[in-house]
Amino acid sequence: MLGLGGVGSLSAPARASGPPLLLGVSDCGELDEHEVRRLVVAELGAIPVEEQAPEVTLVAVRCGGLRVTIRVHDPLSRKDVERSFNAAPLDPRARARWVALAAAELVLSSWAELELNPTPRTPPEGPEPPSAARSAAAAAVRKRAAAPAAVTLASGKPAPTPDLSSPERRDRSEAEPAPERTFRTVVMGTARSFLEKEGFLYGGGVRVSEERFAHMSWSADLLFEAGTVSSGSVHYDIRSGTVGAWLMVYGRAGPSGLITGRAGAGIRMGLIGSQADTGGRASNAVAPWGWPMAALSTTVGRAFVVELSVEAGYVVLPVGGVATGSSVRGPWASLQLGFGAGFDGTTVERRRAAR
Repeated sequence: MLGLGGVGSLSAPARASGPPLLLGVSDCGELDEHEVRRLVVAELGAIPVEEQAPEVTLVAVRCGGLRVTIRVHDPLSRKDVERSFNAAPLDPRARARWVALAAAELVLSSWAELELNPTPRTPPEGPEPPSAARSAAAAAVRKRAAAPAAVTLASGKPAPTPDLSSPERRDRSEAEPAPERTFRTVVMGTARSFLEKEGFLYGGGVRVSEERFAHMSWSADLLFEAGTVSSGSVHYDIRSGTVGAWLMVYGRAGPSGLITGRAGAGIRMGLIGSQADTGGRASNAVAPWGWPMAALSTTVGRAFVVELSVEAGYVVLPVGGVATGSSVRGPWASLQLGFGAGFDGTTVERRRAAR
């Protein structure tokens, strides 16, 4: 692969005959601009300059969180190229090196046209670049194409090269790894039992969730449930609308991480409407309520997902009105089965940022 030569090449001084290059870094926090520029110049054998000129290749590195975008304006082949990648998998201590390698690779991929197609049938727009700069860039391409592809660490052992290409450019013949972030939307059916009482609440709703950080997942849902619960001789017709939220740890298993298991805790709160039948007398109540809960959840699938979840906790339900008081209390458990769609969360964020 072009531009991924040994680390020894990163410390070599720039050749006096190299193509001129101007590099800038913006909004990248602690990323060392001077170090990125030094590494790119050394890798390309370029001459660093401080001002723009017709023959100067411009490299702009811009960050948005952990998303790094590199844009190259190449006046020698007369085109602009751009690449974005997620820097999260990269070791923060070596992030400047990886960004520099990615920038050098993108520059070389643009310069490569000077060697592979020096006289395109349709001439590109813009002034003809100086022949000396074109020759220097073509020579840089030839030199780096002959360099070994493995990056060598200080220990002398070859280091794996991270995939800096977009998902659309990956080899589709290889099994896709599990995405770092997964966003899901599912429609659910639910059954809730108050374990010390008779009867169930049945219903359903919609849930969104995401593996947002390493081993941390969040979830939020909206449920509507109804049913009859009996406590002794009193029967309660209950209608409930609630909003729930979870914060959980997760792990993946199976081929390509198709199975995701989560465990954590959260809270569910909302409004409850009830009618109590106390043997000929009826009373009604509408009241806000909420409960903390523990939760387990398992999802199978990637684009189409099946989700099975369990919630459990202790609650005091404000049912039956003033005459009977809060008569339904105790432990409860809920079983939820959902079907929906999953998305690569990194891709969703990129599309949102592009709008």
